[in-house]
Order: sequence, then C-alpha cells, then structure tokens
Amino acid sequence: MQRRSLRTPRADDLQLTRVSNESGFQIAVLPNGAIFSLEHVQQGRRIMVNRSFGSPNAESMGRLYLRVGGAEPMMLSVAGAQARCRIGATADCFLWQGEVSGVAHQVALQLQADRNLWLWLVQVRNQRHEPLACDALLIQDLGLGDPGFLMNNEAYAS
Repeated sequence: MQRRSLRTPRADDLQLTRVSNESGFQIAVLPNGAIFSLEHVQQGRRIMVNRSFGSPNAESMGRLYLRVGGAEPMMLSVAGAQARCRIGATADCFLWQGEVSGVAHQVALQLQADRNLWLWLVQVRNQRHEPLACDALLIQDLGLGDPGFLMNNEAYAS
C-alpha cells in the first residue's frame, strides 16, 4: 500500500488575483471568477468580511445574478464561478462581462482608493426587440472576524 500525503491548498497556491487600496482593504478572486475573500489587512492582522472562502471547485457565497423578466424569464449568473463570461481585473476593479439570449451585461466590483468601501456596478444592455424588466440580486456571506475564528466554526460565527 502506497502512502500519500494530502495538503489543503493555501491561498498562495490558488492563483488568486487581488485588488487592494491604500486603507488596507483587499478583494481576492479565483481564476474561475469566484470571490475568494474580502479582507482588511493592517499591521499583520486580517479581518475577513466574508464568512467562508470561495472555492476553486464549487460556487462561493459571493455572487451576483440578474433576474430578467419578459416572455422568457431567466436568472443569469453575472459575477461568480457560475457566470459564463469574460473575467478581468484592473488595479482597483474586477470585471465580469458577457451576453446571454440577447442580454448583454458588465459587472464591476470596485474598491475606493482610500476607504474601506467597495461598490458593485451592474450595466445591462437589452439587445432584444421587446422591453425587458430586470433587477440584480447580490448573494454575500457576511462574517466579520479573524479568518481562524470564522473558519473554526462558521455556523457559530454567522
């Protein structure tokens, strides 16, 4: 019998893309488009805003949907691992951009330069011939604490 050693990947192993600002707030996104973490880092101390880390293998709790009405109503994942779109990043922003069934969308998750403030900007362009009603639904797992505390007992921390 061959012995194998398994190790849980660390954040440095996950090919995260990060944006951060002057106040120490940072957002990390996985290559699959899932939000991995929202954190404030200052003087070596980390405070997570999300309750659990995003996963490279499954949908994370941080994501955004468009609820589109009309003759053919649908729910579109427009930010997160299930969003089937292009993903990019700038120094202070993540972008998800795509088009499904005549509904073009662009989502930006942007950090303010010098404050602990992040903003979601959702732009939708109807490319169909009939008017469409739509709204956005944000799913966020809120936690506020040291990563060890939150990961030790997620149910208690919530």
